Amino acid sequence: MADPRFDRDDTPMPSWRGRSAAVSLSLHAAAAVAWLVAALLPPAIVIPQAAPMVEIARIEVPPPADPSIVIDHPIPPEQLSGYEFSGLPFNLAKIAARRQSLFPFLTADLSFLERFAGDLRASSAHLRNPLDPALRARPLELNDHLIQQLIDESWSRRDRWKRFKEIATLLDAHDADLGKAPALMRAYLDQNLLQPFCAGKTKDGQYWTLLENASDHADFLDFIRSYTRLRSSTKTTTELLFLMDELAQASFEVASTVAETSVSKDLAYSAVNAPRSALLAANVGNDLRSWFGSRGMLANTNNMRDAYGKLRLRVLSTIVETTPNGYREADARFLAGEVLFLSGNTEEAVEWWRPMNPVAGDTYAGAANAIKKVLDKNGQLDQFELRRILSAESARWAEINYNRMKQFGYRCDSY
Repeated sequence: MADPRFDRDDTPMPSWRGRSAAVSLSLHAAAAVAWLVAALLPPAIVIPQAAPMVEIARIEVPPPADPSIVIDHPIPPEQLSGYEFSGLPFNLAKIAARRQSLFPFLTADLSFLERFAGDLRASSAHLRNPLDPALRARPLELNDHLIQQLIDESWSRRDRWKRFKEIATLLDAHDADLGKAPALMRAYLDQNLLQPFCAGKTKDGQYWTLLENASDHADFLDFIRSYTRLRSSTKTTTELLFLMDELAQASFEVASTVAETSVSKDLAYSAVNAPRSALLAANVGNDLRSWFGSRGMLANTNNMRDAYGKLRLRVLSTIVETTPNGYREADARFLAGEVLFLSGNTEEAVEWWRPMNPVAGDTYAGAANAIKKVLDKNGQLDQFELRRILSAESARWAEINYNRMKQFGYRCDSY
């Protein structure tokens, strides 16, 4: 019997925004990666030559034997074990073990964001401890070629945190402003993080891949929280806050997918071939509905968009308030205005957009300058033109992500 396949036979790629995480492709052997990171801490580095690219494995999904299966009651937590024997090519055991932290942007304590400004004011009021490790760290010295090799090495459709840890180690060990640490983090954001995920012949592959990536979000948040505790206003801190914003967008995609998924209809293959996985999916959906229900809301896309939008505005306003010397402030203002404009709050969006002062090298400089021109015109605000600008920016990123995935042999429906 052929292995299951969670992708489609047709080739078109949906033109949708995928900035918004099968076998992960490796460009080097794992030993070479560990050796590279060790060499960078600190004195000198030597990067081995890239190994030849390999084909990714695909899985073929036969028609489900019983598409009418219905899940009435989720199983209790104490029975959530043994998923590694499910037969599905996804880490269900990890998803089950982290069921309570799959949506940390909704459930975790993120009050450290509000402490940023206070920490910044406190640090400016007195001299910093010269023994602080953050002050004694050496700049990260990498040329563009080596940065690109590291970024390519960390690209992955799954196991995001595992592949990011090498970069996290380098950031922790080097200066947060001087050297290439900010550039390394920014390259990861622009090239690796948010990728499009779409359903193939069935929705199973998309659903489980998104949940598997969501199970890593708490690890990323823990790193951001610990890193920024001693580095409240640095370029790398700013990049990590942009990482937090992009992960929040990914988390919204996961949450809305879970809310819109019918276990009995959309996950029929999983339900028939691995019944425990279907029960796990029912538990995850119930957890999400319970969280919104406890706040008097339905777990629908609109309420989720509002909840994540408010969180994103907290992150982006923290960037504006704490970034050093206006570093990427215009990018944060652009994204905050986009969140507000797309939610119908045009006046507030304009308040965020007007002070934008984009500079060459900003990620959204082109779109930000175009919006500034619209705002500077006399007369009624041209909302149609604003939507056209935002749509063009989305299309630009869709093209970037399409080409990036194609480089590694993937499509939006292969995992």
